[in-house]
Amino acid sequence: MNKKRIIIDCDTGVDDAMAIIFALKSRMLVVDSITTVHGNVSLDQTTVNTLKILEFMSRIDIPVIMGSDKPKTLELINSKYVFGDDGLGNVSSTLPCSFNPIGNDAATHIINKIKRGGIDAIVAIGPLTNIANAYKLNKNTMNSLNEIIIMGGAIDVKGNITEYSEFNFYCDPYSADYVLKNSTNSTLVPLNVTNKVQFYKDDCNKIISLKEKKLFQDITKIWYAFSKEIGQDGIGLHDPLTVGYAINSEFLTSKPINLKICLNGDRAGHCETFSEKINNASTILYCNNLTDLDFKSYFINTLNEN
Repeated sequence: MNKKRIIIDCDTGVDDAMAIIFALKSRMLVVDSITTVHGNVSLDQTTVNTLKILEFMSRIDIPVIMGSDKPKTLELINSKYVFGDDGLGNVSSTLPCSFNPIGNDAATHIINKIKRGGIDAIVAIGPLTNIANAYKLNKNTMNSLNEIIIMGGAIDVKGNITEYSEFNFYCDPYSADYVLKNSTNSTLVPLNVTNKVQFYKDDCNKIISLKEKKLFQDITKIWYAFSKEIGQDGIGLHDPLTVGYAINSEFLTSKPINLKICLNGDRAGHCETFSEKINNASTILYCNNLTDLDFKSYFINTLNEN
């Protein structure tokens, strides 16, 4: 069985942590390395969270490389109101961390890894600042990858940070725009599909490992409370579904779309779509629906594998 070797680029908050654990448990993936970026919390905190999740999973062999601590132009924002002050439901301080990142230049790390061969895909589940920087270093190398799978965008649905925009694209719309304009191998996994996979409190009880069950219950408490405030019972498996697409693209249907990213104003990060290719628009593959495959059951079953 050929496993897919991936680099995960993330701003580790709650659903990033869930996605990392999912990727580590999958028999279909090898996590080569993880690069961190600003987003849900500060770069320093997303890095610490990443290290702690890897140590929790007894995978301190996986290198962590720090990346960008701020977006290209807009002010730094975060999602502490959803994920807690530490991005991990305010439980990060209870998790041990005995190792450190190996570097602070994520973009160069990504380019060098691709050049050496063996990397099949990048799974980008945070703001795209690191990925844009890698494209600026060497676009041809980035486009030589089989695929770059991006959790980002809200296409024909409301955003989750503003009415118009999804969080990752809103954090750094300039980088999102740059990546989409320069990439020939990217696939978007936007809110219109990730919102459809809801994880409920009862789903945590289906996790067999008491250690992992408790972690999931602890890190999601604040997120569930926020969801209840806005009239929702579940939480969206945004980042885990993006990893799921890397495992098996048949979880989702996809098709090309022409779009532009709004760069500023109240629509910053918004995906404006067009029926035909126009100047300054990108043609990108995006996931537009779930298939009959039951992703959530697959996610839980993977967590329950030894």
